[in-house]
Amino acid sequence: MELSVFGSRITREYVPSLNFFTTCLPEGVEYLGTVNGGCHAAYAHKDSMSVFEYCEGDMITISSSDENQFDSEVLRTRAFILDN
Repeated sequence: MELSVFGSRITREYVPSLNFFTTCLPEGVEYLGTVNGGCHAAYAHKDSMSVFEYCEGDMITISSSDENQFDSEVLRTRAFILDN
């Protein structure tokens, strides 16, 4: 099992496009941003404590076990988007 630096579980699966990725997201996600001309996009879903990222054909789901872990994942993702 792959874990983030904060201990959240990371899963990866193939998706054919960014448009398809957005149809896979649960209702109520918060848009965090897009970088690299749409090659990377991120959304957060507070109810499931998950961050969903699209990166060049991969759907990356980062699932946190508690609210502090989730908040750390969201802040890390926002910092990545701002830096890129």
